[in-house]
Amino acid sequence: MSTFFLLLLAASIVCLIIGLSDPQNFRKWFGQNINRKRIALIFGGLIVACFILTGAFAKPSSNKPKEESKPAATTQETQTPKVETKEETKTEEIVFQTESKNDSTLEKGQTKVQQEGKNGTKELKYKVTYTDGKETGRDLISETITIQPINKYSPDWHERTTQGLYFSTILWRWIL
Repeated sequence: MSTFFLLLLAASIVCLIIGLSDPQNFRKWFGQNINRKRIALIFGGLIVACFILTGAFAKPSSNKPKEESKPAATTQETQTPKVETKEETKTEEIVFQTESKNDSTLEKGQTKVQQEGKNGTKELKYKVTYTDGKETGRDLISETITIQPINKYSPDWHERTTQGLYFSTILWRWIL
């Protein structure tokens, strides 16, 4: 029903505009004594009637505020995280290093191992924090060397050179 009134309203507005611009077009339907004032009263009244009737036949809107949907109540309560700290000990190997020094007493290309190397061990103590069973932190408390590593010592042959001595002698002669 409201669609009918909307079409009637649109037609009334169109007729009002045409009638006010050229009232001669409506003499056929309304007679010889039609003027702009009468056209304005007829179609203006029709427009007002359409507004009133559209409002009268419109579906009543509910003025009740909509209920907001509330989230479902959770059955689980939030739990505080369980935090534990433990002390852990870990043993690591210390790798020995190889020391090599030049030895002019050896023959060319010869190397001689004077001391074999041996790895050492160290003990590391950690304070480990667990939250709900998962590791969340690890702090080193102490580091103790239990067995000292023994470095490997093997001297290498090296050639004695006199080039530096020769060059410095020439340089001093030139300066003096």
